[in-house]
Amino acid sequence: MKIKRISIFLVLFVVSGLLGGFVANKFFRSQPALAQEGTPEALGAETLKIVDANGNIRMLLTTTDEKAGNIIFLDENKNVRAVYALSKTGEPVISITDTNEKQRFVIAIPDGDKPGIEMYDENEVKIWPKAGSTAPKSAPKAKPKK
Repeated sequence: MKIKRISIFLVLFVVSGLLGGFVANKFFRSQPALAQEGTPEALGAETLKIVDANGNIRMLLTTTDEKAGNIIFLDENKNVRAVYALSKTGEPVISITDTNEKQRFVIAIPDGDKPGIEMYDENEVKIWPKAGSTAPKSAPKAKPKK
């Protein structure tokens, strides 16, 4: 008698599971999430953060309040180490900083498309070129938006 009851219970259990799955699938089915086919033509954002395997920001593509563009590179200590930027007047500028985020080297093409280079010591005092020579305007100070 016990074996008959257990057999009936198992059959009812299996049938009710199948019936429940069918009803849930038929009446409560949601639309599955699918990956978008193809490649999007553009990605729009004011800031794009590129992170390393640990989630630390290592590069930012951003715009400034003057609507100029920047590419900012950060080291493992989250210090800005290099900036490639366009000034608000559209002049390209490359700035390289030391581990204390002090500007040490600048390349720019300011007025009249004449390129210039500037070098600074650890106190951000210009060491090259010397006074009286033409040099680029300093790079925009780019701080990442946290």
